[in-house]
Amino acid sequence: MKNKFKKINGTALVYVLTVIAAASVLFAGTIQFVVSHVKYNVTLEPNTQALHVAEAGVYFYRWYLAHNVEGKTASQIATFWENDPLGVDDDGDGDCDDPDTADGDGDGTEAYVVDYKDENNNIIGQYRICITPPQQYSTVLYIESEGSSESSGVTQKRTIRARLRRPSWSEFAILANNMTRLSEGTEVYGPMHVNGGFHFDGTAHNLVTSTVLSYYDHDGDVQGTRPGVWAAADPGNDNSVDTDDSEHFLAGKQMGTVAQDFNSVTADFDEMRQAAQNITVYDEVNHTNVDLFYGRQGQGRFIEFGKPSADKVRITRVRNFSSTTFAITRLRNSDRDIFDLDNMPDDIVIYVRDNVWVTGTIPNDKRITIAAHDSGWRNPKIFLGEDDIFYEDYDHDTVLGLAAENDVAIILGDGFNNEEEGDINASHGSDHETLHIDAVLLSQTGRVGWGYDKDVHWSWQRNQWLSKVKDTVELYGAIATNERMGFGYTNGAGFEHRNLIFDNNLLYTPPPLFPTGNTYAIDLWDEVK
Repeated sequence: MKNKFKKINGTALVYVLTVIAAASVLFAGTIQFVVSHVKYNVTLEPNTQALHVAEAGVYFYRWYLAHNVEGKTASQIATFWENDPLGVDDDGDGDCDDPDTADGDGDGTEAYVVDYKDENNNIIGQYRICITPPQQYSTVLYIESEGSSESSGVTQKRTIRARLRRPSWSEFAILANNMTRLSEGTEVYGPMHVNGGFHFDGTAHNLVTSTVLSYYDHDGDVQGTRPGVWAAADPGNDNSVDTDDSEHFLAGKQMGTVAQDFNSVTADFDEMRQAAQNITVYDEVNHTNVDLFYGRQGQGRFIEFGKPSADKVRITRVRNFSSTTFAITRLRNSDRDIFDLDNMPDDIVIYVRDNVWVTGTIPNDKRITIAAHDSGWRNPKIFLGEDDIFYEDYDHDTVLGLAAENDVAIILGDGFNNEEEGDINASHGSDHETLHIDAVLLSQTGRVGWGYDKDVHWSWQRNQWLSKVKDTVELYGAIATNERMGFGYTNGAGFEHRNLIFDNNLLYTPPPLFPTGNTYAIDLWDEVK
């Protein structure tokens, strides 16, 4: 009898097994996709909510600072941070899990932990805040906020790190409180703002703003109504408005912007005086400990960094200076102090109730403020140009702030020992061709820049008339001036070339006790976990 069933050959069997295996893989993948999609849907809501809770922690702390810091002086703000505010990492190790029972939430750690509730007062999450407080005189703090949320038995956590800072007056390379004119030969790298009209014939590499839409310009050879920010069609010959001023304003200009409150730019000289009196340093000349407060003696003080050797500062009483050039003519060497900057704090304030002359090289990581202030008497000035002012290098948090109650002025002729920085007759590339100033300049009631508009002066040292025309001034820092500023005049007096370069480090490391805003703003944030 014949077999009714045909034999299945090996090839067909392999084919059937392959189909079954492929189907199994596809089925397993489908199951895995469905399961993962379900898990994703389950975690999506708490995951998104955890981020919102973490953000809420940042905004809560900003609110907390607004109610505890705004309107306070620098010393009051420092006291706030010293008195264990919420969530502060006290020992600075970056870990807020350390024991701390004084943070107010009762969890026993440095972190500040708060339940996050919805509009029905139901707990839907929790944020945990850890604060890295600002260093002394710094405007920057960091917040790490961990948000957690639970839904359907699933808990999700996300962490963001935000930087907050108090805006400094030195948001601008130049901040002027009155109508200002800067002529040809001026090149500025950094934003500029004027609380008034701005006639600018130089080259601006950043945004230029003014609070006014138009103003009446009555400056010398210009008479008439002009836009809030403008350049002349042919400076010196045709002072009509240049309708195509893109070669002057490379990043554009804006008019009718919000005025900058110059009261907030006013340095708190009382704070500076107290800080100088609270610093104790060793005087290598008199072999005793002294503070850094100097009263009215002679005609002021000559402060030389890097003298008599590197990392030293020498402060000498000035006996006489020229009333026409402002250059020092005689020192009282018997009244002199020498300090080793390596043995001094990184943040230093020197307060002088008289005029100040400053030169030298500032060592790395030193943040120094020099104040010339004596309200109601001499109205002191700060004089520059006896020699250059340099930072040792530009890769460190080094800053020099020069705050004068009156003018910050450039000496007009020979410096001490007949040296003249920015000499128009100096050979190209020589040390005296350019006056270098690495500093932040602040004039509380006066102006910053060249003193007079005369193009010659009498030199008692050389017994002859000398030109007041100089070659180049290069400033690395920022300027805030109450009255009109400038380093040259249209008649040729002053510097032919003026280069002003904004120091971006000032956004985060302003000079000690220089004016800043009191309101903390979120500068940047990023998710870290």
